[in-house]
Amino acid sequence: MLVPPKIVECRISGMPNMLGDPPPEVRVKFAGDDRESVLFNYFPDELEFSSEEFVGLTREEALALYAKRDLAHLRGGA
Repeated sequence: MLVPPKIVECRISGMPNMLGDPPPEVRVKFAGDDRESVLFNYFPDELEFSSEEFVGLTREEALALYAKRDLAHLRGGA
């Protein structure tokens, strides 16, 4: 069985300064791959993340973390 690669590096792009600026992006590198890819972007007035949270997770685990936080926000518990 193939083991999914883990995130070895993560950075979150800058926060928007004004209306219309792009939202922050969560950018990651996976073990065995030097390319950086965008996992997702988010609205910082609704959700909060730190780069450290993603290191060691698989893509699926990282996206599940996003979904969990997003759902909690939508339910009013963020």
